[in-house]
Amino acid sequence: MPDMSVFDTDMALQNRIHCLYVMGLGHLGLGRKENAAREFAQVTALDPNHQNARIFAAYCVDAQSAERKES
Repeated sequence: MPDMSVFDTDMALQNRIHCLYVMGLGHLGLGRKENAAREFAQVTALDPNHQNARIFAAYCVDAQSAERKES
């Protein structure tokens, strides 16, 4: 599990969020920015306070915009 649970939390939900985040990082590492953005969007829908997912989602949008301008 990614986080220690001190308070009553849904650990299955926390695990799902973590897995979606890691899948987003994997897509990003493979250059699949659209897929990565989709995963990060799911993370932020489940956990609006997930700062890293927000940062990487914004990066994906910026990178996609830059790619469109170049072509």
